[in-house]
Amino acid sequence: MKQKRVVLINPNTESHRTAEETLGIGYLAKILRQSNYVVNIIDSWLEKLNPSEIISRIANDSVPLVIGFSCYHSNLKQS
Repeated sequence: MKQKRVVLINPNTESHRTAEETLGIGYLAKILRQSNYVVNIIDSWLEKLNPSEIISRIANDSVPLVIGFSCYHSNLKQS
């Protein structure tokens, strides 16, 4: 049986704040994993990834069923 794969992305942001984990992505990942999804979190804010590096990470993995973004005002452009 093919695995159900999901990629959750927190885009890098232009902010005066220091990088921090996004709890919403963590909570969603936990629920999806409990429902037998394979979840990959790409936190480009913490890892300081640019859009090309995010795309490379997605391309190097199996084709996901869903790609989700954590979008808010300070990272809307990057999203």
